[in-house]
Amino acid sequence: IHQNHIFGVRLNASILSPFYVSTHLGIGYGKRYFLKSAKQTTGIASINITQLKKFTIIIPPIKLQNQFAAIISQTEKQKGQTQLELDRAEERYQSLLQRAFNGALFPQTIRQELTHT
Repeated sequence: IHQNHIFGVRLNASILSPFYVSTHLGIGYGKRYFLKSAKQTTGIASINITQLKKFTIIIPPIKLQNQFAAIISQTEKQKGQTQLELDRAEERYQSLLQRAFNGALFPQTIRQELTHT
């Protein structure tokens, strides 16, 4: 959705966690609501303040919102660490392939035996 106006939303932090609201807006129900509510003009989707005000959000107790934020934060940290490990494994795998195809994995005598059989 493109918006040529910026809407400021002030939250009462004792009732609503900004992280909770932001996450709610960007995934699932919130994303579907705004994509469905958007008006299309010249291929650009936009919303207005009326549509923004009509958006409803489930408000669990702030303690649960904060627990949600902590869980998401920890999950994102784990995802980042896992991705880093996957990237390193892929680098090692590519290095191993390169060495294998360049003949650097086997001693000279084994290479000679393999080429003569």
